[in-house]
Order: sequence, then structure tokens, then C-alpha cells
Amino acid sequence: MSSPAPASLTPPDVVDGHDGPAADALSRRRALPLALVVLFLGVVLTWAASRYVDQLESARTEQDTEHAVSRITAALSERVNYYVAHLRATAGLFVASDRVSLFEWERYAATTELSPLNDMGAAGLAYAPRVAADRRADWEDTMFYGYDRVITIRGSTVGSAYPVQFVAPRTDALEGVLGFDLGSSVVRREAIEAATERGDVVLSAPVALQDSRDASPAGLLVLPVFHPAKHLMPSVNPADMVRGVVVLGVRYHDWIASVAGSWTNAVAVELIDDSGDTPVVLVPAGEVASTAHVERTLTVGGRQLRLVFHPTRQLEDSVAGITVRTAGALMTVAFALLTFFLASGRHRALAAAAKVSGALADSERRFALAASATSDGIWEWSPGRHEVFLSARAQQILFGRVLPVAAGWRTVLRCLPPGERRALLLALRGHLQHRQALDVAVSLPDAEGGRRHLLIRGQAAWDGFGRPTRVAGAISDVTPLHARELALERARQFYARVLDFLPHPVLVKSEDHRYVLANRAAGEFLDRPPEAVVGRRTEEVLPGQSAEHLAEDARVLGEGGVSTREFHIVLDNGNERDAIISKAGVAGLEGEPVVLVTVTDVSALRHAERSLKQSLLELDALFSNSPLGMAMVKVNGTIVRANLAFSRMVGVAAEQLPGMRYAQLTPEHLQVLDQAKTIDALRQGVVTPYERAFVRPDGVEVPVVLSGAVMRAADGETAIWTVVEDISERKAAEAALAAAHATNASIVEAMPDMLVQFDEALNLLAVRRPQGLRLSRDIEKAVGLPLAEIVSPKRLAQVLPTLRKAQSSGELQCVEYRAPDPDGRMQDYEARVAPVSTGGLLVVLRNVSELKARERALRESEARFRLMADASPVVIWLADAQLNITYANRAWRTLTGLSLEETAGVSWVSVIHPDDVARVKAVGREARAAQQPYRVEFRVRQPGGRHAWLLAMGEPRMDEQGEVVGFIGVAINISSEKRAQEALRTHRDHLAELVTEKTASLIEAKEVAERANEAKSRFLANMSHELRSPMHAVLSYARLGEDKALSAPAEKLRDYFHRIRSSGDRLLRLVDNLLDLSKLEAGRMTLDMQPLSLAPVVTEVAAEFDGLCDARQIRVLTELDAATPRVRGDAVRMGQVVRNLLSNAIKFSPDGGGITVQLRGVAPQGSGPVTEVSLRVIDAGVGIPETELEAVFDKFVQSSATRTGAGGTGLGLAICREILVAHGGRIRASNVAGGGACFEIVLPVDVASGQTPVEEPKPS
Repeated sequence: MSSPAPASLTPPDVVDGHDGPAADALSRRRALPLALVVLFLGVVLTWAASRYVDQLESARTEQDTEHAVSRITAALSERVNYYVAHLRATAGLFVASDRVSLFEWERYAATTELSPLNDMGAAGLAYAPRVAADRRADWEDTMFYGYDRVITIRGSTVGSAYPVQFVAPRTDALEGVLGFDLGSSVVRREAIEAATERGDVVLSAPVALQDSRDASPAGLLVLPVFHPAKHLMPSVNPADMVRGVVVLGVRYHDWIASVAGSWTNAVAVELIDDSGDTPVVLVPAGEVASTAHVERTLTVGGRQLRLVFHPTRQLEDSVAGITVRTAGALMTVAFALLTFFLASGRHRALAAAAKVSGALADSERRFALAASATSDGIWEWSPGRHEVFLSARAQQILFGRVLPVAAGWRTVLRCLPPGERRALLLALRGHLQHRQALDVAVSLPDAEGGRRHLLIRGQAAWDGFGRPTRVAGAISDVTPLHARELALERARQFYARVLDFLPHPVLVKSEDHRYVLANRAAGEFLDRPPEAVVGRRTEEVLPGQSAEHLAEDARVLGEGGVSTREFHIVLDNGNERDAIISKAGVAGLEGEPVVLVTVTDVSALRHAERSLKQSLLELDALFSNSPLGMAMVKVNGTIVRANLAFSRMVGVAAEQLPGMRYAQLTPEHLQVLDQAKTIDALRQGVVTPYERAFVRPDGVEVPVVLSGAVMRAADGETAIWTVVEDISERKAAEAALAAAHATNASIVEAMPDMLVQFDEALNLLAVRRPQGLRLSRDIEKAVGLPLAEIVSPKRLAQVLPTLRKAQSSGELQCVEYRAPDPDGRMQDYEARVAPVSTGGLLVVLRNVSELKARERALRESEARFRLMADASPVVIWLADAQLNITYANRAWRTLTGLSLEETAGVSWVSVIHPDDVARVKAVGREARAAQQPYRVEFRVRQPGGRHAWLLAMGEPRMDEQGEVVGFIGVAINISSEKRAQEALRTHRDHLAELVTEKTASLIEAKEVAERANEAKSRFLANMSHELRSPMHAVLSYARLGEDKALSAPAEKLRDYFHRIRSSGDRLLRLVDNLLDLSKLEAGRMTLDMQPLSLAPVVTEVAAEFDGLCDARQIRVLTELDAATPRVRGDAVRMGQVVRNLLSNAIKFSPDGGGITVQLRGVAPQGSGPVTEVSLRVIDAGVGIPETELEAVFDKFVQSSATRTGAGGTGLGLAICREILVAHGGRIRASNVAGGGACFEIVLPVDVASGQTPVEEPKPS
């Protein structure tokens, strides 16, 4: 035993030899430096922590800014892609058809949903066609007819234009843009030209849009609409293939605002156009507090747009930083004070230790007393020790008795079953190693054969190295609690089963609006299994309808009581329910507040109520609007109620009928009949229908059919509900029907047609043959026979489909056929087949032989007319009553170059001279209004661009009733007369002096006209021959392939197709050459004039013919002077000239021959500076006759020496000469002394490019 500790002899106020006040002063002096050190360290740590938090806040702000920048940039790019997609779709519409009407455009705009463009930052979409200078008036006429108002081309008055024709969406602002010429401003025109050259979408430089007064910067996305055959004509200038442009206006600040609106609290966006030399600010950022920014670049339609993002939130003292600084300062002061207090309070610590020791002893005594009084056992064990401390109650719980000696841990484990022992050890190990909670429920048998349930809990203590020093805890006998939990679980399952069998839906919701319980009826009500309801929130089960339900939940949870309301519920699968929902706030199983919900499904009831209400409304509407008269009459003859139809029948106002006596409306001779019918109705319960009459106040009797039923009135008295049908019309119809039968019989007898009636099985029921109609068979004897036995199989196969179609469709059908008469002559018959409402078919058979003969004669007459009209030298035309052209002969088509389709309607006006259009239209309007003959003189444009004078005369065409059905007219070319008149008018004052000169001029004009006419005839003859030959080959081989498609071998068919393609290629080359030649002669060929070196052009073209030269063993020698200066020209067209000359040289050179190509600079006088460039192509062919050296450059002219050799159209050299003339050059042909021809082209040197003229070397 240890001895007791000696009592302390030191007084309480004396420490280390110092009295109390002195000791306190000394302790404070020693503690002050330590407290200051703690204060300094706290300040340093607080500053470091606040800096770290500020850096975190700065990083988060930068991350938010970067996120906003990425989202806005991606959204703007998506907007642009959306714009471009609509541009391409719209361009596809106009590529597919160049005659899109306003109706088709509006239908396209509605189908493709172009309206949201405004919401997505776009001002609108527009289409502007390319209108030539001479078609401006036609375009304005088209707009007038389409929009029913005058729309002129604005922005320009002459030249070609791009006027806006369609806009979408059709707002008032965009309607004002119609007619605006997009090519009238420099910026828009440059955008159109760039898009045409690029062939893709181009964004214009900043412009101000025309749709409003908003002058903020905007841009135009321009996409050209090319002719669909553009890819087949690569040599044609793309500008000549443009049909129009599709334009989408983008107002930049709307574009930015459409995506940046939700990010304004994060960044301010500035848009800058960097495409030019000087950046242009399109959308300013406004006032920003910092110069920090982030930049992104977008490429839109070839322009560089820079997005500058300025953060709107500046990094200031954040809440977190302020919190850290405040908390750090407070904690620093607190720790400093605590350190000072602890360091200076030694004497207080000693007194406190003494006080703690006393308190510990008191605590141990209280713990022993509490351990003896509690029902739980206390245990303690130290790792490394064998013994386990167990309180008396713990021993009683584990062993059923108090052990005489201390128990070891093996003894404790041995009293547990193996499974429970393993669970306890695993829990203890987890607690000691991983500091998991030590809370284990174990079960062990008791002495009575039952089982005891224990709850072992504990908590370990660890030293500074993390090693457990001891474990202490409690052991509780929870057997009674376990029994109660088991009983509670059985009760819960029982009530859950009861809930599942309840017919009404029952649910329980937690305070956070989750369903924690749902019975089977609730699952059926919500169209999902009950387990799919549990755990879900109200919004998930009833999407978009949770607000009212959550409000009711909050009310019953807060105020208590019961809430009952009816709701119309739409489930997430779309099904609808009507339900009365009762809610009450109750306590849950664990005492938590829950909402008990009961549902009464009244969907069927409400549906029945709505159906009943609808039925009542329908019955009331039927009563009020029924064409049958309805009235309720009491047995005593008083009218209770009547509808409007009854009121109209009896001629008495509806409001006067209630209370009136029924006998007042009945003629006296029918009152006895009414009384008898009333007695029968009271006996049988119904009124059998019978005919009677009402008498109106004016004495007129109205015949009716009356029926009804006996019923109870609202006051309980017996009444008769009568239904009356006015049969006045039926009586009149019966009389009319009898008369009609007589009339029909007369009509049938008078009809010249044969009537045949069949039943549904096509058995002949009846036949009526008019007198004079002769048939090859006595058909009256065939009544009752089926159609198959009456006519031949051939005739049956011919008419049976028509009969079946009439039966199936229920509509009139018609069939024509030919059959012999009794004399063997073929007759034409028309059979009209109509279904009969009672079943079967009625056939009206007519002999139309005379009609067919007249039709054939009419077709022959029309064919003769068209043949004579096409052969006539004057223009002949036909028009309808509105002067819309329906036919024009060949003379018109030859004169104007228009096809019949291009002439139809009012399209022919396009070739009238602009000065004559108004006058011609006025004469046409007067002719239509007066329907009288007219004549007018006007000018029309010929294919070559020249105008010819026509004298047009029209006569109205009348039908048999004298009504105007159209016009016929002729037009005579009076150009010569007009020229003669003009000449006479010019020289009328000097006729005597100029008669000789005039005669000579007329003779010369006549000769010129004759030469022109001869040239035209020769041109048309050559043209016809050149077109006819390949076309004949195409048609011949196509017809041959069609005839032998099933029998010829594949190789033969491939050869046919190859020949068709070769002839088609020849046709295409001929048309291309004609187009090029016509453009060159008219001066409409667009040339891209650039400084050009001819040597690369010659080398490239010569390489194209390497394969052909190798096949024919022809050598091509090129002598290209490296010092040859450049010329100014179009590289493509010059390549076409060299290609044509080289092709001719190869074509007319013999196999194994040689060709020389020479390129050099020349001086005009043989010496001095070089001012021209000469290119010579010399072949080894047969040459050209001297008399034809100039003629070979005419159209369709070939040298007589080569005309029968290699073929060709005779257009190549003519095109070459026109191209060189357009370049300011010339071409000539000559013969080589040793045989062959030489073609030389001469072009001026390009002095504008700044190259120095070269001195031509003098011969030595």
C-alpha cells in the first residue's frame, strides 16, 4: 500500500519564495515577451492566409471571365453558322428556279421558320436578282403584279442593278427595303463582286442598313446565286453566270446582345473590324474600370472580327478576405491574451490543480455511484493487458453473475458465439486502426432457451503518436428494445399491407417534399409502380404543377389541420386526372413532420359531369335548332314549351305559345282526330305518327306529320311531348315528282341516246334504244344476261375497267370505243357510266362518229394553219381575250430569237424597245376594253441587238354567240419603209439636189441589205447544218439504242452512248463558241485585263496537246524569246486564242510533220524600242489559197483546201479575231514558201506596268 501524500506547508499566497503581489508582477513581466511573440506570429499568419484567399478569389474571377468569353465566342460562331445555313438554303431555292413567285417565297419562309432571325440578332433576309439595264422596267412590272403596288428601283437610275425583290420576315421595316439597289453603294457593290469572285459567303465592310433610322454599324452577309450550269461552263466569267444574291443583314450590336445579355455581369464585349488598314470599332464596350481584357478572333465571310472582353467585376476586398483578416486578428489577440494569461497564472494553475484534484475525487465517487445505479455495464481494456475491467452490471449482463476474480479478454470473447465474436473483433480492430465507430450489436443464448441482444459501444484514447492507450465503453442489454422493434416492424408491414389494399391512393411526403410512402392505388393513380414514386420530389412526379401542392404542404405543416382541394393533374406521361386531395400534417415514425396525403380520383365523375353537361347542351341546342317542331302539351291541351321550328310552323311567336290552347292551332275538322290520338297515346305511352295540319292566324293550313311520347312535366302533371315535321315541301315535292316523272319519261323518249341499266353484278336490267340507232345485235333480247355474254371479250376488256371504276369511285366515268354497225362500217361510240344510288350502273350510249369526224377535221385544219403560218414571211399570232399571246409563228421566233414559251403571256413585251412599251400597252388596254380591231407600230429587239420596226394589226375572234374569245393578228417588218421614211423626212427640203445621191444611197442600202440578207442566209444555213449533224447523230444512235436495248450486247450499247456523248460535246462546243462570239461582237464580253507574259501561256497550252502530238508523231518546236516584254490582256482568253491556233495547226498537219511556235518582240520600223509582241504558229499543212486569206476569219467560213478534210464549224478564227480586237491587237494569215500556213497575232506592249521598252537588236 502507498503512504498518504504529505500535507502542503506553503501558504496559498506564497510562490517560489515571493509573496502574492510580487509573484503576480514577476509572472506578468516574464509572460509579456512571450505574448508579444505570439501576437507577431498571429499577424504574420493572418496576412499570409488573407493573401492566399485573395489569390483564390482572383483565380475564380479569371475562370468565370474565361468561361464567359468561351461561351460568348462559341455562341456568336453558332449564330454565324445559322445565318450561313439559311443563306445557302435560300440560295438553293433560287438556283433550282429563277421564277420564284411571292406566294412560293412566303411559303418557303414559313416552312423554314425564318421569323426567329430577328431574335437571333439578324435584321432580316433578302433576295436581290441581277437585273440588266434593259430589263429594269420589266422588273418593276413584275413587282407591281406581285405586291399589287408600285415598287421602283431606288438608289440607281441606269445600268444593271441588284434590287431587293423578297424579304423575310415581312415586317414594315423590311418592306421599305423592297426595290433598293444593293449595287448602288460602293461597299455593297464591292461585297457582291467579292462574293461572285469567291463563289461563297462574303461579309461586307461596315454599312448602315436601310430597314430603319438606326445608323449603328452593320454588315451584309452576301451569297451569290449562280446559274445551275455554271460548273459546265468554266470558261465563262462567273459574273455573267450570276442570277442574283441572297443577303442577310446583321446589326452588330443586336448580334452581340443576342448572346451576351446573360453575361453582362461578367464581361463587357467590344467588337472591332481588323480587315482594313485601320481597325474600326463596330460595338464599343462602354466605360470599363480596368484595362485588363481578353481577345478572340472570328473570321466571318473573309473578314477578321476581333472580340475584346473587358471584365466587369474588379478584384477588391472579397468577403472571404475580409472574413479571414477579421477572424485572424481576433484569434491573434485572443491567443496573445491567452498566452499572457497562462504564462502569468502559475499560482492560479496551482490553485486550479488542487481544485481539480478535489473535483476528480468527487467525480470518481459520482461515477461509481452512477455505474451502480445505471442499467448499462461499464468496461475498460488497455491494449497489451490481459485483464478487462468489467463493472458488476457488465458481468451480470455477460455472464449472468458477478465473477469472483477479474476477467480476461479471452473469457469475455468465449462467452460469445463464434459469429458474434468475429464481428466484435472486426469492429474493435477497425476502431483501433482506422478510428471507426465502435458500436456492435451481438446476440447470445440465454439460460431459458431464448436469445439475449446486447449493444456493445466503446471509445479509445490515443497518445501523441497515434497509439491506443486504452478503450472504455458500455454494455447494454437491448433485448426488450429489440423485441419492441420487431413488433413495430411487424406492425409497419401490416399497415403497409393494409394501405396497399385501400382503394384510395395514400402517400406520405417528407418535409423536403419527397414521397416516402405510396400504396398500390397511388402507383396506379400516377401510372407508375409505387417504388418508382418513393424518393421522388413533387416536381418530378407532377412537372410544372408543384407550386400549389408545395404551398398546401407548407400550410398544413405550419398551421396544422386538414386541407382538402380538388386539382386537375397532368402526369409526366401526358395523362390527365381530376382528384380531390386531402392533406394533413402528422408526425412520422421518427417524430419528424410529414404530410399525409389521401387522393380521391374523381376523373370518371368529372368526365361524366362534363359529358352530361355537354349532352344537355347538345339536347338544348337540338331542341332550339332542330328543323322539326317540338312542343310539350299538357293533357288539358295547354302548351308548356315549344321551339322556334314549331313557332314558325304555326305562325305564332315562340314567347306567345306557352299557355296557349292546342285547339287554337288545330282546324275544326281535325280536333276529333286529335282527341282520339291523345286517348291512344295515354294508353300506349307513345303517339303513333299520323298526318294532320295546323292552321295559322292567316288561315293557311300547314300539313305536318305528328309523333310523340307521354312524359311528366316539371310540375308532375302528365304531358305529351310532340314532334312535328312540316311536310309542306314534301307534299309539294310529291306533286312535283309526279310531274317530273312525266317530264322525264318525255325527255327519255325524246333523247337520241341509248340508255342501258345494269345491276351490281353487271347483268342487263333494262335497255331503251332510240329509233334509228342500228346495232349489230338485237340487245332487247339480251335483258337478264351478264355483260360478258352480250359483248365480245375484246370489247369487254375495253369497257370493264371503266365500269368497275364508276362502281368503286361513285363518280361519272366516260369511255370511247369503235365498233361496226350492221353494215360493217366502223362507228365511234361514247359511253357515259354513272352509278345509280339504288345500286348498279346507268350507261348512256351515244354515236359520236360525226363529232369525231369534225374533231379530226379541226385538228387537220389547225395543223394546216400552223404549217401555213410557219411558212408565212410575216408574223402571225394568236391571243386570248386579255391579249395574252398563245401562239406565234416561226417568223416571230426568227425575228426576235424568242421561243414560243418565252413569248407566251406578256413575256413578249421584253423585246419591245423601251420607248415603245408604254404606247403598245396603252393600245392593248384599249383593244381589250373596246374589243375592236387595232393596229400599232413599234420596234422590237433582234438577236444581234439591233431593232426592227413592226406594224402589228389585230382582229377580235368571236364565238357562235358573238362573244370575243380572243384576237388574231399579223405583224409586218416595216424597217425598210421606216428607214426610207426617215431618209425622205431628212432630205425633203433638198430633194432636187440630193436625188442622185439618194438614188445611189438607196442602191447601196439595197446592196448592203442584200449582202446582209445573204450573210444571214449563209449563217443560218451553216448554223442549221452544224446543229443538224450532231443532233441527227444523237437522235439516230439514241433511237438505235432504244430499239436494241434488250438485244444488243453491252459493248455495242456503250459504243452508242459514246457516240451520243461525242455529238453532245460537239453541240456544247458549238453553243459555247456561238455565245463567246455573240458576246464579243456585242461588246459584252468581260475581260480581266492584267499584265501578262505570253511565254507561260504558250508553254501551258502546248503541254495540253502532248498526247495528241505523240499519237500522230507531230513535233512542236517552240522558239520563245526570253526578253519578250509583257502585254496587257486576259490570260484565259489569250489561252483560248493560242489553243485554237495550235489545234488548227495540228488538225491540218500531216502525221509525222512539224509545227513551229515563235514568240518575240518587234519594233514597228524594224529598229528602235520594242512596242509590239508577235506570236506566230506555222504548220506543215496544205496552206490557204491566197484569195481566202482574209475570208477564213469570217463566221462559218473554212478554207476550200481544208473544208473536206478535218471538219470543224468555222467559228474558231472568227472568235480569235474578235478577242484580239478587244485586246487592241490584230491577226493575219499567210502561206509559207515550203508549204503550210502561218498565223501571226500582234499585241501592243503593256507600258502601264512600268516596264522599260527594249531595243530590238540590229542585224549584224
